[in-house]
Amino acid sequence: MSSKPGKDDTPPSTITPSNPPAYVFPLDSGKLDDDALMAVSPREMGDTHRSAASLADSLIMMVDDEELNIEMTQAFLQEAGYVNFTSQSDSRRAIERLRERPPAVLLLDLSMPHVSGMDILDQMRGDKQLRHIPVIVLTSTIEPHVKLQALAAGAMDFLSKPVDPSELALRLRNTLAASAYRDFLAQHDPLTGLPNRVAYARFAAEVLAVSAGTRRSGALVHVGVDKLGPINDALGRSVGDLILQRLSKRLASSVSTEVGGELGTRMHQPSLFRFDGDEFAIVLPHVESQELVADFISKVLEDAAVAFSRGGQDVFATCSIGISMFPHDGSEATDLMSKASAAMRKAKEGGSNSYEFFSAKINEAAAQKLNVAAELRRAFARQQVDLRFEARLDANTGRIVAAEPVLYWLHPSGRAIYGDELLDLAGATDAGHMLAEWAVEQVLHTLEVWRKTGVEAVPVRVSLSLAQISAADVLELVRRSVKHGLDPKRFILEWQQLPALEDVRPRELQAMKDLAQMGFPMALGRFGHGQTSLAWLAQLPLSEVRLDATMLRDIDRDPKLAALLESTIGFVNSLGLVCVVSGVTSLQQLVVLRRAGATRYQGPVVDQPLKPSDFAFKRLVVKPRPTI
Repeated sequence: MSSKPGKDDTPPSTITPSNPPAYVFPLDSGKLDDDALMAVSPREMGDTHRSAASLADSLIMMVDDEELNIEMTQAFLQEAGYVNFTSQSDSRRAIERLRERPPAVLLLDLSMPHVSGMDILDQMRGDKQLRHIPVIVLTSTIEPHVKLQALAAGAMDFLSKPVDPSELALRLRNTLAASAYRDFLAQHDPLTGLPNRVAYARFAAEVLAVSAGTRRSGALVHVGVDKLGPINDALGRSVGDLILQRLSKRLASSVSTEVGGELGTRMHQPSLFRFDGDEFAIVLPHVESQELVADFISKVLEDAAVAFSRGGQDVFATCSIGISMFPHDGSEATDLMSKASAAMRKAKEGGSNSYEFFSAKINEAAAQKLNVAAELRRAFARQQVDLRFEARLDANTGRIVAAEPVLYWLHPSGRAIYGDELLDLAGATDAGHMLAEWAVEQVLHTLEVWRKTGVEAVPVRVSLSLAQISAADVLELVRRSVKHGLDPKRFILEWQQLPALEDVRPRELQAMKDLAQMGFPMALGRFGHGQTSLAWLAQLPLSEVRLDATMLRDIDRDPKLAALLESTIGFVNSLGLVCVVSGVTSLQQLVVLRRAGATRYQGPVVDQPLKPSDFAFKRLVVKPRPTI
């Protein structure tokens, strides 16, 4: 590259006709010897740095107006092992060529007619597609301010001409290695070493693009660790990380056995990624039927069970899996990824160590839940959610024996959402804790108002879920009220939708026992719903059990269901506990309940939830004030 007046921002006075032409390689230089050539070879670098194993295939682009420099540079780099080389001698087309085929590294001359190298650097840094391409600047200037200007514009490295070929090769190798390592970190999960969400989205998009042309079916499989949160809380995040690392190895082993098999194609093979915190993803590029996927999933579920001992304690973890099929469930990567995650969450709701295929029903239910949840948050912020009370009656005498506060929300559609339905909805959003804490505070306030106005209150049962509010928070709330005159015997704590006993943190279990020691009656709520474990019947000092309303379904028409309900009530009664049945809607159901031995009931057959003042007026007795 010969020097020309006005190039490289070099003052004209420093350029004279006697200056020799500057080349990337001095004209009298020979090629590197074998040892030197091996030292700068990208293939040698690949042996010592696995993330740069494909450096030899990296595209090197050179922009220089001197064709001779380009030819000599290409010859040397090919001899050094870099097989992909492209060039552009007209600097006016440099940006266009860079966009057409972005290189791994750009070798850029600063001093060129029409468009200078500095102008090209400025344009690259303002372009989202080009700004991250590493640039090695080559120039004959020795002015420090020119070098600083180029580095400030984003150049990664700087070489003054004439450039020693060995130095160029070494700097090129190091630049490529640094770029490859940066790309590796950007696309790999540091904990497991697996490709991450970015790599997953890119690979899935590639597979789907091919699928669109070939009409080939495939699947996205999301694998989520069951109950990783409670494990982290109980044993520490290091144990959770160990589970993820071991699981990644097991999943990698399962997936690797399918490489080259019927779940892959010539272009793409089954591949594993770490998608999210407790979630992995597997792309199956070719699937002929759901049955074929189910066979693969069954094997994954078996292989993904992780068990080990930590500090003398046995740790066991399983996984749940969600699957979306393409093109049946969609053709866009982000859409299918969302559907696979929705199916996985559905599998977790149904129990551990299971799988679910995505369906339109799952998607519709998820969308509806999200919409209603957003409305619920707005309604609560606008004070459109209030607290009402439902009466619990003695099945034999019909007298009121307790009151149940229920969160009540009149949906804009005109439908009232309250009780367990509203608690379930709140539990699926970030409003769960907020509503639970607000409900406890409102109940305590109502009891205080009734006490001061002379209302003879009955025991009040408050439904609580550890998924929404911690037992420790409840303990703190009621402890203050006890100091101000609250009678614990009038405040029944009903724990519902409890997880498996081994998943509860020791601190939570201790708080529940502390509440019992303070005199608060304990109840187990919604028995027969979800995964409520029988172990809780022995763990907590319970006084009553409330059966879930779903157990009443069709009992007046199906003798088998009636028999099941009767045996459940008999079981609870045999433990010396009061059995409460909720959601009673008809007199026919009430007849069956009395025949089955139920002693307490509540629901629409009694009346609809009432506001605190209306409930006190209709259901409670006002103590006569003493006369003077």
